[in-house]
Amino acid sequence: MNLMIFNVVNLFYAFLFWPPFEYCLHYGLHFIHEPRHKLHHIIVHNNNLKNFDSFDDLEYFYFILPVLFVMDYPILFLGSSWYFSIHTLTHFKPELIPILANHHIRHHRNPNINFGITNTFYDYLFGTKI
Repeated sequence: MNLMIFNVVNLFYAFLFWPPFEYCLHYGLHFIHEPRHKLHHIIVHNNNLKNFDSFDDLEYFYFILPVLFVMDYPILFLGSSWYFSIHTLTHFKPELIPILANHHIRHHRNPNINFGITNTFYDYLFGTKI
């Protein structure tokens, strides 16, 4: 097994290809009304858009990230790690990344806008940024 997770080329591709993939995936989750993602929105709304005490999303950290690492999918591993870190901070430590946190909280107020989690570029590009 050739683990090349932190190869410079992989880092470049992760930062290049992850943002549009993330945007489209997040948009798609809303388009198909995916139940687990809808539950995430309900939990956040039940806590008045403030930090919430849910660790359901940690299965992503404990299961998906290790599988991507071991299977040697560096772009998905790096992008997913970046997403998981930013999304966790937006909900638990929003003061550390206020621009992205405010962007994401606006998405929770209106789930038809602001689909970017780790960046806002594609929301500007596709006219979904408020």
